[in-house]
Amino acid sequence: MSTSPSSSSAPLSEDSELQELMEQQRKNLLSTLPRQRWQGSYLYKYNGFWFSTMQMPGLVEFRKHFQARDSDVLIITTPKSGTTWLKALAFALMNRNICPINQNHPLLNQNPHTLVLHLEYPNPYDKQHPDYSFQGSRRLLGTHCPLALLPESVMNSGCKIVYLSRNIKDIFVSYWHFTNKLGSTETSFEEFFDLFCKGVSLSGPIWDHVLGYWKASLDKPQKVLFLKYEEMTQEPAFNLKHLAEFLGCPISQEEETAGVVDEILGLCSFDHMRNLEVNKSGTMWNHSNQVFFRNGKVGDWKNDLPSEMAERLDQITILTSKKKQSKKLDNLKPTPKKTARDSDHDKMMTKKNNTSKRNANKNGPGQENGRSDAPPSAGGAGRRPGKRTGDGPVTYSEKDLAVGKAATEGYSFVPL
Repeated sequence: MSTSPSSSSAPLSEDSELQELMEQQRKNLLSTLPRQRWQGSYLYKYNGFWFSTMQMPGLVEFRKHFQARDSDVLIITTPKSGTTWLKALAFALMNRNICPINQNHPLLNQNPHTLVLHLEYPNPYDKQHPDYSFQGSRRLLGTHCPLALLPESVMNSGCKIVYLSRNIKDIFVSYWHFTNKLGSTETSFEEFFDLFCKGVSLSGPIWDHVLGYWKASLDKPQKVLFLKYEEMTQEPAFNLKHLAEFLGCPISQEEETAGVVDEILGLCSFDHMRNLEVNKSGTMWNHSNQVFFRNGKVGDWKNDLPSEMAERLDQITILTSKKKQSKKLDNLKPTPKKTARDSDHDKMMTKKNNTSKRNANKNGPGQENGRSDAPPSAGGAGRRPGKRTGDGPVTYSEKDLAVGKAATEGYSFVPL
């Protein structure tokens, strides 16, 4: 229906006029940008990254008008990196004092994306400038926005960023299934893959997206927490407590003894959330909530991705990381040491944890319990780089620095 007034209609309301103006500004902007046909629509290249027509209005408004608060927490990912899971975990952690884990918890009847607003998709678009003054004193927000496009207030304030990365091959396969669930079947698997390799994907190129936040986590470790999906699934309890510490709401010993860690992990587990009625029959952005849940398994790419395609992604990753190696990783720091109590919670790692503990002393400094400080190299968890002398700082060899620069997020990198 046209929004233009007819001779017999009443004048447009102020909100309608603003909405019409916003729509015209969007069209004017899109007409100046490079575009690429993608899954039945178009992606537009904006400041070096690709965005959909649905993303662009909210992204532009977010960059212009969002003012970060020191108390804000931003959940940032590339699409299909575990966004829904991380939003649920962060929401449960930050609100556990006012929303205890019981039959009335908000996550039992609301999708995580409704509880943690996605900043590119303010809803509804009923104002020219979305109202960001919401969610009380401490806001938990989500975005796929690359680091380079964040509003200045985000990096200049005391707000915190939690970034979740994932194996690029798993991201690609999940991405393909997701777009097909949305009914976007115009592009073949091979064409979709070729575009992905060229960097044409939502908020892509994915390599630039990940490297930006990886470097920021090294420069500002108190501001940016860089998590890996594979480590989160492998050691959920340890990483949940690490996340709580970073967010300033640590889990106390009393809470741990009372089973709070297990309660949150159970509430937010993939299988539990997928089987909730709200996520089986509810809708969001005109799509079923079911599209946000497929299987969440690590390494599932092997069921869909031919070996030559997997190798191509690995090679692009190496080449991209080499091009981005512009400064040394002087701030590379070990992740927190895992305590014996953490292993009790990580049921998925029972056999491997026991082996790692027995071999802890053999691994040398910085390899307690088999955890790796640096992002892993091809096909595994990788080794912990660096050497410590007494109580002095950790030092890194040139090889460690090179591997750390290349292996930005555990995407099955081939070591340099």
